[in-house]
Amino acid sequence: MIAGRPGHSVRLCRIQERSNPLQACKRQRGKAVYAAATTSAPSAPPRYSTQPPAGGSKYGGKTVVITGGSQGIGRAGAQRFSREGFNVVIAARNPALVEAAAEELAAAPSARGRAGASLGVPTDITDEADVARLVERVAGTYSSVDVVVNCAGVCVTGSLSETPLAVFREQLDVNFLGAVAVTQGFQPALVAAAQRGAKPVLANVNSFVGKIPARQMPAYTASKFALAGWTDSIRPELADLGIHVAQIYPGVVRSNFLERAGFLGEGGPARRKQMEEMLSSGGGGIVQTPEQVGDAIWNAVAQRKDEVSVGLPFQLLGAMYKTFNINPLSMPV
Repeated sequence: MIAGRPGHSVRLCRIQERSNPLQACKRQRGKAVYAAATTSAPSAPPRYSTQPPAGGSKYGGKTVVITGGSQGIGRAGAQRFSREGFNVVIAARNPALVEAAAEELAAAPSARGRAGASLGVPTDITDEADVARLVERVAGTYSSVDVVVNCAGVCVTGSLSETPLAVFREQLDVNFLGAVAVTQGFQPALVAAAQRGAKPVLANVNSFVGKIPARQMPAYTASKFALAGWTDSIRPELADLGIHVAQIYPGVVRSNFLERAGFLGEGGPARRKQMEEMLSSGGGGIVQTPEQVGDAIWNAVAQRKDEVSVGLPFQLLGAMYKTFNINPLSMPV
């Protein structure tokens, strides 16, 4: 998802150095560290892999594609769709994590030994060629795509003066434009599903920061507002084609997102520690689990909801901001 490409090495900052992503970017400039890992086809299929049946046929049944499906919210969503009988395609940047997640689904009781129950495809969603390979792999393996869940994302905090323009571009690439690329890639498959009489759904996983702007998070907030506006914009257009569009807004989630998050500036380490303490303590009941959000994604898809805000505290915050223009997230931290 955030692999480097020649001329685009800034994306490496999130994985090379958590406390100072910008410095890591400088050290890695010009090096495509992950390019080979995420864009080259494996020499042999992983143990869980389900190659298309002989004779050019494909696996049937309902299929969901989930980006960011190897960890956290995406993985919990993948597990929920698997329990509901879907074939699950997991797309994420780390090949080892993708394989582990897909193997887990293939071995789950819900798979019932079904051929094609899961498929893992290492994918950098900011690379158009990688997304095209994902679309091609899915099209060659499954007879239909019924649901696409855009769940990949990464968080960066820091004041405006501490956030380089390159980080703004990076946040937009991953949190917004990656979803656009994946959606455009799978739109023909979703249209084809609608024409066959199915009820396909596009589900975009946003953040409560896509509803309520947050202090010290200008780049992340901008990317999530972009995702929110784009999702609302395409909803009527895709509805005309028989595709429902849902948007899910999680709150603060106890997952491993801190492994990829960036905390910029002098106050970065303190903000990281504050977040770690909140996740550890539960934040007075406001911290959510990946499974809660995974269930919310499923419910939004199954019930064809336009929008779901996860958790009562964040529903109330959204209502306060929308109705009274009161924003607790703008207070000093």
